[in-house]
Amino acid sequence: MDKLKYLANTAILHLQRGERLNKMVSYTMASDDSVVLHVAELKNSDGLQKAIRFLDGLRKLNNKLRTEEKFIRTKEVAMFSWAVTQFAPFLKDLGFEIHSDNSHPLWNELETDYREMAKRNRVLKRYVGITPSLAVMQKEVFLNHPRFQPSTPERPNL
Repeated sequence: MDKLKYLANTAILHLQRGERLNKMVSYTMASDDSVVLHVAELKNSDGLQKAIRFLDGLRKLNNKLRTEEKFIRTKEVAMFSWAVTQFAPFLKDLGFEIHSDNSHPLWNELETDYREMAKRNRVLKRYVGITPSLAVMQKEVFLNHPRFQPSTPERPNL
């Protein structure tokens, strides 16, 4: 069953012009302007291990934004999830802006997708009581962020 789930997720990423960056982080293209991060729940990992994997995924995305032509028009990196709400202080510390309402143009599209996915996804069903939020960072800020550079140390400051 895990193999089928992996293949289905890979197909979805391909259809949405995205890919897996590491075991925890993947992305899709909401439009040419917006890259949307997706973060998988890692079982048997502590908070430090999750933070390290998350930052590793951001570093890999940083490299792609710099080197791949499909990202030329990208203006922002975003994430919409219950996890944004729960880990808002960590994401703010990284420089993401947190939105808890539909004031951002991506909100309605991502909320619709999120609600549909929550109906089918067992992991999301567990967090149905947590209102999702939107984290956004402008591409230029993301590219220049010192913690997202390939040469930064693996251990995050938590």
